[in-house]
Amino acid sequence: MPKEAPISEWQKKLVDAEMALARAEKRYGPNHQKLCQPLINLAAACLYSGKQRDAIQLFRRCLSRYEKLPNPNPKQLYEIICSQAVACTMSGEFFEAISCFQRALTTLDGLPGKRQPERISILNSLGVAYKKTYQMQKAEAVLTEALALCDKSSRRPSPDRQSLYHAMAGLFLDLEQFEKAEFFCRKAIEIEKKIHGTESPKLAISLNRLGKLAMDQGRLGEADGLLNESLKMRERLVGSLHPDFAMSLLHLGELYTLQGNFEKAEEVFYHALTIADGSLAPDHPLQWMVRHQFAKLFIARGLFETAEGHLDRAMEILRNSMGPAHPQVAQVLMTLAGLHLVNKSAEVAMGFYQKALAIYLDTFGPRHPRTAAALRGLADACEALGRGDEAAKHRARAAAIEAPHPSDGCAQPHPKS
Repeated sequence: MPKEAPISEWQKKLVDAEMALARAEKRYGPNHQKLCQPLINLAAACLYSGKQRDAIQLFRRCLSRYEKLPNPNPKQLYEIICSQAVACTMSGEFFEAISCFQRALTTLDGLPGKRQPERISILNSLGVAYKKTYQMQKAEAVLTEALALCDKSSRRPSPDRQSLYHAMAGLFLDLEQFEKAEFFCRKAIEIEKKIHGTESPKLAISLNRLGKLAMDQGRLGEADGLLNESLKMRERLVGSLHPDFAMSLLHLGELYTLQGNFEKAEEVFYHALTIADGSLAPDHPLQWMVRHQFAKLFIARGLFETAEGHLDRAMEILRNSMGPAHPQVAQVLMTLAGLHLVNKSAEVAMGFYQKALAIYLDTFGPRHPRTAAALRGLADACEALGRGDEAAKHRARAAAIEAPHPSDGCAQPHPKS
């Protein structure tokens, strides 16, 4: 697979590749086997010039042609499959990416040599794709397998190990196993500093994540330092109009909201929203995330009508891009429920909590922290409506979820996969 180059360089390659494919089609016809390489070159150019969906279609077309060759080169086949998997990952087509990565592993088994680095890389990418589709047990299994292979190969700091630690940190953060997430995040930072020094894009990502972890565990002073360090690093590396910079702003605004510093929170959220509206697609995740955090800020300030407007817009973006039953939809439903609960509309709040609970049960199963949070919300709504017995049942279910389960080996269970 071709190495990543600056986008402007790939845009030039895109024009050249389109012309080369047109020449090949004119010379050999639209179905000739000699079109495989021009298709691969064009797909790669599309992939790295921002046209991921076009790249997926081209890789599919190329794979179909290549498999019909009398003696296809297994290594070339493997590279096409991996490239298609990357294109699917970059465009958010994670289920297709999973299928491609699994096929890549099978194809890799037929190639000569041990090829440990390739296997580690594919397992890492597969684990991330499983996480993105909320198949958390599978994600942990393949990431653990990759880490074991990494240990067998060498215990020295390496980009593969750093990437695995980073993926593990993200997995355990989503599982709300904060101690494990923090352990792997600090390991990733340690390796990143050894490899690339004290300033790099990956280090900025890890510092931002570590700041979020500190914030989620109530260590607000520590979070402030880490998030500001990540923000300043990203500003130096990518500028103040980049989506990565906006993500740091988002977490910093969340921190300021928790600290009661509402003016600073509003300022950074507006900056993040300006970036999102000015340079990102309408369905980009930052679009709903910024509005969601804005809503939380306005709820904290008692501006419920303004908050509800932001939540309605966030919900519209999510439903259009993710569908009505995505866990991120449930996050917004939980906030809507909380808004109506504090605004003396407990009956409406209960409906939102019930919808969120249904999504969490379907996605994560009955023993996940988010399921417990929805049950606690339902209990609060029941109490506000004078339904004490029902509230007690919901609280008991939530407490049972949050209690340690010795059979799991950890206090927080895995969601179902």
